[in-house]
Amino acid sequence: MNEEMKKKQIEAIKKIRRRFADEVYWCLENWLDALDERSSGDELPSDPIMKERSRIFRAQELVGFEENYEEK
Repeated sequence: MNEEMKKKQIEAIKKIRRRFADEVYWCLENWLDALDERSSGDELPSDPIMKERSRIFRAQELVGFEENYEEK
């Protein structure tokens, strides 16, 4: 891939992030809140609600993480 095309793709990614990242992050936060409302508070890590919380936390990390494509 030539350098000009790479720069265009990086700019496109940045625009997409700016457009969607906050919205997706807060949607996931609402998802966690909904799980909390249904939680008894004494779930074990192996319980389904806790596994779901772990999945959502991982998704939030991915959304919040900005890969720096320019360094590669």
